[in-house]
Amino acid sequence: MDSPSAQCGNDSVLWNNHLVFAPISYSLVERRLLYLLTRMLKHRFVEHNLGVPSNWQDLYFDLTDKDLKLLGGRTNVLQTYEALCDIHKKTVLVRFANEKGEVVTGHIHWIDAFFYNEQTETYKVRVSPEIMPYLINLSANFTVFSTKAALQLSSRFSQKFYEFCCCFQEGMKHATMADGQMLKKNVINLPIDKLRNLFALNEEKDARTGKIVRKAKYSNFADLLRRVIIPARDELYNRYVEGNSEVWFDYQVGDIVNRKVSSMYIYVYTHKSPKQGLPRPWQEGDEPLQPFERVSNVPATQLRMDMTNASTWKELSAYELEFVVAQLLERYLQKEEAWEYVHLIKHQDGNLHTKFLQVLQVIQEKEQQPKFTHGTAAYKRKAIKTYVLGQNLKEFGWCVEA
Repeated sequence: MDSPSAQCGNDSVLWNNHLVFAPISYSLVERRLLYLLTRMLKHRFVEHNLGVPSNWQDLYFDLTDKDLKLLGGRTNVLQTYEALCDIHKKTVLVRFANEKGEVVTGHIHWIDAFFYNEQTETYKVRVSPEIMPYLINLSANFTVFSTKAALQLSSRFSQKFYEFCCCFQEGMKHATMADGQMLKKNVINLPIDKLRNLFALNEEKDARTGKIVRKAKYSNFADLLRRVIIPARDELYNRYVEGNSEVWFDYQVGDIVNRKVSSMYIYVYTHKSPKQGLPRPWQEGDEPLQPFERVSNVPATQLRMDMTNASTWKELSAYELEFVVAQLLERYLQKEEAWEYVHLIKHQDGNLHTKFLQVLQVIQEKEQQPKFTHGTAAYKRKAIKTYVLGQNLKEFGWCVEA
């Protein structure tokens, strides 16, 4: 069996974005184990071009006390062992639409078995087969990050922010916010509610029973800054300066509704896209951070007119089509949701200009159907997500899952 302490080579791994955006449920040490196992999975299956194993014996991995020291520290082997004993109790929440368009909620394990050999003083963990499709044979909607950098982080909030930043480090444009304005590259407008959900700070109820399974935490924005955001930003920045991380982030308060902060701008900085000006976290007195840039020379009003004239779509650039697709989706979906779909479309394989044109075509075809035209807002929303994006695009050989 593979031992992580004996492995070498490139330590970068791929996670499906669902894992990146799933709320935190694992502790610092437990998540370090997940990073380590991902690297071992890559070494055993990905580097040898093997698919998901059919033999459950192939999903066993060996660990030693040396590996436990790597996870929890040299003096915390017993505490690390106790954490690994309990890791099978935690799951990742998955929600998807089945072939009938019905929403299915499930809980899948990373690890479904853990054993300790008293004679050899070694450990065996078995990775759950349900998690494997989120880790190997990924061709779209994934995030690349360094397990070496991730293993060095000292809090679960820093770990999650690191994964999040790696997802947005390739210079993508995340959202259009107002007429003629678009967020700059590597700037994300993140609603506070989504940020709190990402870090498992919202109250959570079981979908079936309605019982509270997790209480809310750090409800006050000042506490959220002090306990979560600033410590994670400072750690990632220090790691970046030391050469131990390829990304770091800064933040800026966004929208304020009823005297409460409702969103934040997250600025993701990398060696390829470093911070302009003073290369450090923003401080009072520094030049204000600027999240927006002009979309293009084409006025936003003109782009909206072009939405009703398919003959002009082919004349637009992919950059401009992105705006048109988002505006069209916003007819039926919430703004942030529409831009999440644009983000997923941009991460599909193939020519981006063609992909956007195909999306526009299937939406227009759906809009011409009488049942859709006379349907309720809820029906149109479901039709766009489940059928247009999830089914109709398959005629072009691809789709975007709801």
